[in-house]
Amino acid sequence: MTVVRRAAVLTVLVCLLSPGEGRGQQERNGLPGGVLALWGAVAGTGLAVVYISPPGEGWLVSDEVALPFGVVLGLGTALLANAAASDIDSSAGRRPRFRVTAGTGGKLDLDYSVGYRHPIGPRTELDAAILIMNDTWEQFETQTRCGILGCITGTYLTGYSYQQSVTALVRGIHHFSATSSWNPTVAVGGGPTVVHFESKSGESRHTGLLLDAGAGIERGHRYRWTATTGVRVTPIGSSDEATVDDFTWYVRLGVALGG
Repeated sequence: MTVVRRAAVLTVLVCLLSPGEGRGQQERNGLPGGVLALWGAVAGTGLAVVYISPPGEGWLVSDEVALPFGVVLGLGTALLANAAASDIDSSAGRRPRFRVTAGTGGKLDLDYSVGYRHPIGPRTELDAAILIMNDTWEQFETQTRCGILGCITGTYLTGYSYQQSVTALVRGIHHFSATSSWNPTVAVGGGPTVVHFESKSGESRHTGLLLDAGAGIERGHRYRWTATTGVRVTPIGSSDEATVDDFTWYVRLGVALGG
């Protein structure tokens, strides 16, 4: 999980830092579609890397398919935001956006999402994203194990659980201010989810509905840096080992790039 977490954080940092480098020129002339597409491909690659953890599982799609699928998803989402904003003034704050976020929280190691946000009212937006959440637990113990060649004392993996969910999440976003550069928001939504659980006792898969509610701050005009905290619950009637029925809190950082 360490490599996956670093990759996800690096992806978000690239997206966070890049808009600021040429912000003034971009707000005057508009962000080139090719540049936004590149960010989309990078973000989609991050989504695939988070899914391939641990490697070799291939529980929903194979690891080989996950990478091109992630790239195409990120690229397509970025191009959709760019095309939807083609008739909007480049300086307008209210515009379609390509969004990527990463976070952590209770009962999960890492979550990562790539999505599209579209304005539907004066202070309201609709946000649709693919969200992947990972939770890994491992227990190591020092034991002496004996065999034909004698006894060896070492550290052994004695218990583990790997849980991953993939969700198509749709949320409504309400902005308390239409013009402030520091923009407080609330979001409520949900979507279908598939959860894969693996432990020493076996594997299982469950489907259900994830419910999400959160509050956040967005900083910026056309390009927005986002910070969100909230809670999620997934009522799916899971097995006793899977803890997805309980409330889970999260904190997330990301960027929403206007097309």
